[in-house]
Amino acid sequence: MYSKTIWQKRFAKALACGCLLVASTLPAASAALARLAAEDTKEAAALSGTNETSTISEESGRKITERVSPGSALDIQDGVTKIDTSAIWAPITAIDFSSHHDTMIENADGSQVPMDQPYFTSEQIAPDTWKIQNDGDYCYLLDGDELAVMIDCGYGAGNIRAYAQTLTDKPVKYVINTHYHFDHTANDAYFDAAFMTKESIPYATVPYDSFKGIDFPRDYPVITVQDGYKLNLGNRELTILTVPHPNHAIGDIAILDPTRRILYTGDSFPVTYIETSK
Repeated sequence: MYSKTIWQKRFAKALACGCLLVASTLPAASAALARLAAEDTKEAAALSGTNETSTISEESGRKITERVSPGSALDIQDGVTKIDTSAIWAPITAIDFSSHHDTMIENADGSQVPMDQPYFTSEQIAPDTWKIQNDGDYCYLLDGDELAVMIDCGYGAGNIRAYAQTLTDKPVKYVINTHYHFDHTANDAYFDAAFMTKESIPYATVPYDSFKGIDFPRDYPVITVQDGYKLNLGNRELTILTVPHPNHAIGDIAILDPTRRILYTGDSFPVTYIETSK
C-alpha cells in the first residue's frame, strides 16, 4: 500500500532561475556586460595561476588530481573548457530511491507516482538552450559547438545527466551550481565535475530530512569559481558573477550568457524571468 501522505507536489517554483536581462534597460545587466568586455589585469592574474595539483594535456585539458581544485584560466584549451577528472572520479550512473517508493508525488495533472520513479520534462527556451524540470527547481542545459553544461540539477530520482544527453549531441560533462541548496546540488555526482564557490562546498548535496535513507555521494570533483571565471562551450562563453550581498544562500552566483542575452540567477531574485526590448 502506498502512503496516503503526498510528500510533495511537482510544480515550477516561482524562484526558478532564468532571468532574461538586457543591458540597455537594466543597470545590473549593463554592469555585468561591461565587466565582460573589461580587461581587469589583477583578476586575470588571479585566474591564470597554475594549480599545483594538476597538469595540462592538449587533448583532455587540465588534469585534476585533488577533489577540490581552484578554477584557472588554463581550464580553457583551444577555446573550450576542458577539465579531466578521470584520475580521481568516475561519475555515478544511479542513485537508489527505492526506500521512498511508498512516498507519492503529485503531478500537475493530479496523477500520482512513486517518489523513486524518474520524471523529466523539458522545453527549449532559446537556441541550444533547454529548461528541464524534475523534482526541485528548474535546471538548464546549455549547448555550444563542442560541449554542453547543466546549470543546477534538481533532487529527483533518475539520472538527469543521461536525460540531458538525449537533448543534445554534444557531451554533457559538467554542472554549475548557482548555490548549495540540496534541490540544486543533489545530483552533482552524475557529472564529471561541479562548479561552485568555495563557500558552497561544506553544504552542497547535504540531503533534506525528507530524503533520509537515500545515499547522495558528495565526493565528486569540485572546481571552485570566483567572480569573472569563464567557461566556454565552443563559441558560447559563460561568465560567473558572484552575488556580493546574497539574499538567499552564501556563495550565490549568477551565470551570464551574452550570446543568448540570458542571466541565470538561481534563487537570488524573486522573478521567473524579465524580458525587455533588444
